[in-house]
Amino acid sequence: ESACRGARNTVRRAALERLVLQVAALNGCANGCSKGRGDLGIQVLEAAADLFLSEDIQQPTDNNKVRETLANAVLEGFLKLRQYLHKASRKMLYIDPQLSNNSDLARSLVAWEEAWELGNDFLVQPDLREAFCGISVEAAAIQEFKPQFAKLVEDQDAELFLILPRLVLLSGLWESSHCALARNFGMEGWQWEALSEEFLKLCLIFPGNQLEFWKLLVAKALHGPGDCDDQEFSRSLEKFLLQLEGLSMQLQRSEPQRWNRCCQLLLRSIGAALAAPVRVLSL
Repeated sequence: ESACRGARNTVRRAALERLVLQVAALNGCANGCSKGRGDLGIQVLEAAADLFLSEDIQQPTDNNKVRETLANAVLEGFLKLRQYLHKASRKMLYIDPQLSNNSDLARSLVAWEEAWELGNDFLVQPDLREAFCGISVEAAAIQEFKPQFAKLVEDQDAELFLILPRLVLLSGLWESSHCALARNFGMEGWQWEALSEEFLKLCLIFPGNQLEFWKLLVAKALHGPGDCDDQEFSRSLEKFLLQLEGLSMQLQRSEPQRWNRCCQLLLRSIGAALAAPVRVLSL
């Protein structure tokens, strides 16, 4: 509660802000296992606390489960660090003056830095947060017509990590508010416009309804190209899939470490949405 927006200008909040500043400085000199960032400000912790304590998130919907997962990812990282500091305060004589040599401290700082970066990427910015939540919910809804997808998420086979970037792109094309996530990973505007153009062409010539079209695209993302009775559509679909695959590889390679962390959080969020009692296929 001390971290939330409503606690600003209180004594507890002032103490927390000092702690966060000191942790950032500590991270800069003692975290030799990661980036050692010194700019880990309180804004990410505040955003996570506000989301976690909001009344809306108490409703058991898919979106709220994903939002709660995002908030927890940040809060858990900070809690691990707080727990270490509490334990270390009783054993100061055993702490190596060369701070980077303290393995427990290093692990706690790495956990907080990674949690902070996730929050800074996908929680603080509203458009990215909503895109992330929307994609997670849409991906979870796939198991309604592709039950094996839930098993893929549970097992986390290597194949899944080729499928995820395709789903991120498809979701961004299907729902314009979801495209912010894909475009946040080094994609140029003209690349997205070219992919969108091919997608719209497919929409116009597809010989079926919207739900059938979405199911076909998901099937291609999961299993790869297949046969289609309409030859013109087959040629356009193949061209689109090749373009989609090229951009999905770009997503993975532009910032590999950041993308891997994104995937980990995405899978955690999809798992939370799969467990939610209310699920609606977004069309």
